[in-house]
Amino acid sequence: MESIAALRAYFQSGATKTIEWRLSQLKAIHDLLVNHEQELADAVHKDLGKCHRETYIFEVLQLKNDLSLFAKNLKKWMAPESVAGQGLMTILDSCQVRREPFGLVLVIGAWN
Repeated sequence: MESIAALRAYFQSGATKTIEWRLSQLKAIHDLLVNHEQELADAVHKDLGKCHRETYIFEVLQLKNDLSLFAKNLKKWMAPESVAGQGLMTILDSCQVRREPFGLVLVIGAWN
């Protein structure tokens, strides 16, 4: 539970909201993937019987492409979006949608 409290405190500090932090996280995932590609391929082969080439094409390469897409579009995705006011009470207001993170999340995914 101490690690969860530390993660919450770090999130509440606001450090995770910057584009620089988010890009650094995407780069870290990319580097982790590149540095452990062989270990990943070995594990997938052992677990599912996939050959290394198939793992590279359908697992590693796809993730690398997604990371590239995220890094390329992150600034645009983080930018506030202007929207028109709705109704008489807000017709003259300048309204924006701001996409901001809510907090911590645990992602558990099955490979099979």
